[in-house]
Amino acid sequence: MKKKLITASIVLSLSASMLAIPVFSAPSSNPSASIEPAGTLPVNPFDEVKQNLPKSVSSSDLTKMEALYNQSQKLQDEIYSLDIQYNDLLGKYKDIPSFQEVKKRLPSSLSHDELKKLEELYNQISKLRKEGKTSQTDPLWEQCYKILHPYASKEPAFDYGSKEPAPFQDYYGLREPAYTLPVNLFDEEKQHLPKSISSSDLSKMEALFNQARKLQDESYSLDIQYYDLLGKYEEIPSFQEEKIGFPNSLSKDELKKLEELYNQIAKLKKEGKTSQTDLLWEQYYKILNPDGAAFGS
Repeated sequence: MKKKLITASIVLSLSASMLAIPVFSAPSSNPSASIEPAGTLPVNPFDEVKQNLPKSVSSSDLTKMEALYNQSQKLQDEIYSLDIQYNDLLGKYKDIPSFQEVKKRLPSSLSHDELKKLEELYNQISKLRKEGKTSQTDPLWEQCYKILHPYASKEPAFDYGSKEPAPFQDYYGLREPAYTLPVNLFDEEKQHLPKSISSSDLSKMEALFNQARKLQDESYSLDIQYYDLLGKYEEIPSFQEEKIGFPNSLSKDELKKLEELYNQIAKLKKEGKTSQTDLLWEQYYKILNPDGAAFGS
């Protein structure tokens, strides 16, 4: 099993190029077999979620987890709404290259009609962005991809190993990469925003930013409570099973320390205190990975 850290990120801002389609960050994994679950709460109904939970979860804890889950979903919906409003405002001020610039990096084998259609779509997208309607551009992006996608496999120079045509992934393309808003104060955030933003729009953006920060803090708190409950029921392998994949170079003292840390972590999890194990995991992985290199798979 893999150790995953609880991540609570706000998706509100744009990348250096253009607006990101709102997505929630996937939970990250620490290298090595371990016992730590977590991550952002799933976005499917809890009735479906609980089918994948350990059967040993008590009815009282299941009720608590369902309440936490539904609260978190409500907060995420509110954050998503703020996301749209924030990005619609910011999209008005983000530079967008002309289609003539974009066209230089498109497949040379595109037909005249395809180029014409792409230009029409691109200009519609640009117009909507400048009108503060970036959130309405998704269907237009999909049409762009439908035209370009077949060329990704036909022209190697056009395919950078992505399912999406390469020129649509960066500043000179059409599709904006997803961007997670840094959890910093708006006074710092606005230093990276376009200087052309009007004072009225900047005030609106600051209010949206602060609202999202507050909701995100609440959501993070719910995540912690949820995974503390879930951790009590997660299957925990014995240290003897865990150490099978360890490097042979570990000393007797290192193995002893790892076992102590592992048992402390397992104990905290069973007590419903998964959120208190981070410092122990850090010590654990520092022994396994003193140089910070990836360990295991």
